[in-house]
Order: sequence, then C-alpha cells, then structure tokens
Amino acid sequence: MKTRKWPSFLMIAITVLFFCSCQNWNVWDDPSGNQQQPIPEPPVDRSAKLVAKYIFESNLENTLDASSTGQLLSQSNGKIPTFEENAERGSGVLHQYFGFNDAGSISYAKFDNPLKGVEDLYGASISLWVNRIDTNIFDAIWAFFDEDNSDGIDGRFYLTPNAYLGFNGTGGWFDCNHPDGGTTNAIASGEWNMVTVSIDMTGFWVYVNGKLLYNINNQLAWGAIDGVAPGKFDYQSVIKLIKSSSNFYLGYGSWWGSSDLLIDDLLIYKGTLTETEVSALYDSYTGLVAYYNFESNLKNVVNENSEGELQKQANGTLPTFESGDTSWGSSYLHLYFGFDGEKSIGYVKFDNPLKGLNINGASISLWVNRIDSNVWDAIWAFFDEDNSDEIEGRFYLTPNAYLGFNGTGGWFDCNWPDNVTNAIAVEKWNMVTVTIHTGGFGIYVNGTKLYDKTQQVAWGSGDNIAPADFDYSHIINLLKSSSNFYLGYGSWWGSASLLTDDLMIYSRTLSDGEISDLYESRKQAD
Repeated sequence: MKTRKWPSFLMIAITVLFFCSCQNWNVWDDPSGNQQQPIPEPPVDRSAKLVAKYIFESNLENTLDASSTGQLLSQSNGKIPTFEENAERGSGVLHQYFGFNDAGSISYAKFDNPLKGVEDLYGASISLWVNRIDTNIFDAIWAFFDEDNSDGIDGRFYLTPNAYLGFNGTGGWFDCNHPDGGTTNAIASGEWNMVTVSIDMTGFWVYVNGKLLYNINNQLAWGAIDGVAPGKFDYQSVIKLIKSSSNFYLGYGSWWGSSDLLIDDLLIYKGTLTETEVSALYDSYTGLVAYYNFESNLKNVVNENSEGELQKQANGTLPTFESGDTSWGSSYLHLYFGFDGEKSIGYVKFDNPLKGLNINGASISLWVNRIDSNVWDAIWAFFDEDNSDEIEGRFYLTPNAYLGFNGTGGWFDCNWPDNVTNAIAVEKWNMVTVTIHTGGFGIYVNGTKLYDKTQQVAWGSGDNIAPADFDYSHIINLLKSSSNFYLGYGSWWGSASLLTDDLMIYSRTLSDGEISDLYESRKQAD
C-alpha cells in the first residue's frame, strides 16, 4: 500500500492547525501579524493570451511555437508516456502512467515554461482535457516546479485529480482540497473532463467542464502557512514562481508521483481567463466556433487565428471599445447609428466561422444595450454578395427582434418593424439569441423563447408561405456560403446604435435549456 509522506515542516504546520484550532478545515480567522504584500496595479490589457497549445498528435510540439517541443520522460523504474488514438476525442492523446516518487517510477512530460520571464505577468491559466483511468487523487496532473533558487525563488505549484491545487515555495504554502480533507469527486473517473485553473495576484479559480467549482470563497478543504485564510494568502508568491520556473510538467512536480490518465489539448495562457471565457472554451468542443468578448480587441477567443475588423462608410463613425457602463462588469463594443443612404454606417466585419461547415443548424447569441428606439437597423447579419456558388443573400436581426432573410430560395420577415415588439428593452442589457435549423428558428431574449415558426408579432414571405412551411434549409445554405459575418451591417438600412458584448456563434442549434443556462451564467458573472 502506498504511503503518503509530507515534508517534515508541513507535518508540523498541519499538526498545529489540527490540534491548536477548533475550527473546520475551511474556516479561518486572520492570524495576528499576517502581512500580505501590496498587490501591483494590473496591466491595462488583462485579456488572456494563449501562449502554448499541445494537441498530442504523436508529438509534443507547441503549435504556437514550432521551436518549442516537450520531452517524454520517466524515472528509472517508470514507464515513458505514450501517444494513443482515442475514438471519443477523435484524435491523438497522451497516456501518462501511474508512478510513485519513492519507487522511482514517475511517468511524465517536460516542457519549456512559456511564461518564464514574461514581462507584466499578473496571472496565468492552464486548461486541459483529462480522462482518469483510476481513482488516484494524490498524484500530479501538472505542475510548475522550480528547484533552482539562484534568483531567490523556488517551489512547486500543482494540480492533482482531487481538484487539489497546491503551492509550496518561496513565500509560503497552501493546499486547496488536499485529499486528507476529503474526496471532491469533482473530476470523474472513466470519462473526459476539461479541467481549467486560473490564478492571479488576488486568488485562484478551479473549473471542471466550464463550471467554476472552487475559488478563494469555496473549497472542500483548506490549509496554509500560519493559518492564513484563502482570501488573505499572498498569491503574488505563486505568480513569481510561475514566472521563475524554467519548466512546466505533466505528471511531475507534486510531492508524490504521476497520475494514471489520458490527456488532450493542453492550453497555457498568459493572463486569467474569465468565467465566461472558460465556459466558452468548454463549449468550443461542442459547437462554439466563435466567441468575442471585446476586451479592447476583436479576437475570436476560441480561434486565435481569427480577428475582426472595425470598418465604416465614408461618413460613418468607427465602433469603439468602452468600459464606462457601471452596470456592466467588462469592456464592450459601441456601435453607432448609421444610414446606408447617407453612407454613414459604422460596423464590424468578421470571417464567418460557419463558412464551409457541414451544419444543419446554428445559434447566434450576444448581449446588447440599445441606446435609442431605432427598430430597423442591423444588429448583426450574414451577408453574401458573391453568387459564384449560386448562393447569395442576407440573414439579419434588428432591435425589433425582427429576423429577416432575403436570398437564394426566397425571403421572409419575422416581426417586420411596422409592428413594434418592444421585446428588446432600450437602455438595458439584454441577451439576444437566435437559433436556426432546417426545421425552423427561435428568437430568445434573456434566456426565454419569444418567437418561432408558431409565434410572431408579424410575418411576411415570398408567395405568402406560412412560417411552418418555409424551407429553412435556404438559410443554412447561406450561412455555409457567406464569407463574412457583420455587426451593424447587412440589413437593408443601416447600423443600430447600441452597446454589445459576448458575441457567440455555434455550429449547432442550442436547446431551450442551454440558452437559459447561458443567460443565467452570464448574468451571474456580472
């Protein structure tokens, strides 16, 4: 039977905590004399930037930096990790084997740390998919491990299958969800789970499958140097260790050994992913093909190679990034009113993430805050003027919850603005979601379906085709054909005056429940 051994100074600290305190594991008084270092001002741009991506297709190459490749290693009695094809993932994965340090049998992978020496490092995020082969909860999934004290910093920061996040190094130590404090069952065995950890100078966040489970306010068990509470720990020590460490490891760097598991899609970010970004990252494996958070840029968070462009007609105003709305917890994009007849449209042009995909449905969701009562002009559109594939047209949404299609195969107008719906309130943030599939459509506001082929305020179509009889495959064809997706452009008139945030495009039709959950999660995040 494997015995878990703590370093002697940690045993002393834990003994003091157990025998000198009558409190629960996760309830702490602030110890007298506890000194937390002043937290530096965060950088102006706090958006997370992907710096390393490993997909384990028979190699350990960082797909963002071909000059950086990891090594498969083992201790003398251990088994070197292997690459395998996995049907569930539909790709190659890495198999890391169980190993125990005392037996010299650790199985691990060693990488250059992409965050070493990074300037202006305020936080970091690590995300990967794991499939636990056994019920081991102590041994390492990953770690930053620095044994070189030449810069005055050393230590380890690691994660195990108990969602146990540990730090021990220069500046102190903490254990979140140490297995002796209880089994979390947060990362299920025998199935694939996306596990994400974010940390910055103010705290940490542990997510499983896009859901936040643990942070400084919630843990199954907590222990730290001098009995420091989770909210009082000096997390700058962890950031300094991450910045100092030469290497990042899979399967090595905790106190014990390597966990037996399959691993896929390891991502390392400079910066802290937000709760919405982690949820979007998880959704990207189930159909989310584009997510724009408008944190001073137009980058697609789930596809680092795609970025939109701010554009305008001759007399228009370029959209701007802003953060002045105190009712909203993040930056957003300001689109200005413009009229095509006056060449004053200001808009955003994106590559269409649905182009060429074999889809039967799609979903478009975003948050909007209407500045005026305009009901005609575009919130968004797929607009295709290229008929070389014999498909062209436009599919668009306006602030009246007016959904329009005009293109190859016919046309329809749902909620034509001569009939004002008031569905999307003015001067209030609303999440507006549209789903489309070969059998129909749905228009949702704040997680609730308001309109579909059975319910509209107004309907019109070519040849007076009823909503239930329209051939919606023509819209799917247009979505697959269009080269671009637009904000503020592509309807017949102009650009709506509004604020917008968290644009998401899915390559499938979200269910009513998924849309409700999306609304609740984003609403709670703010």
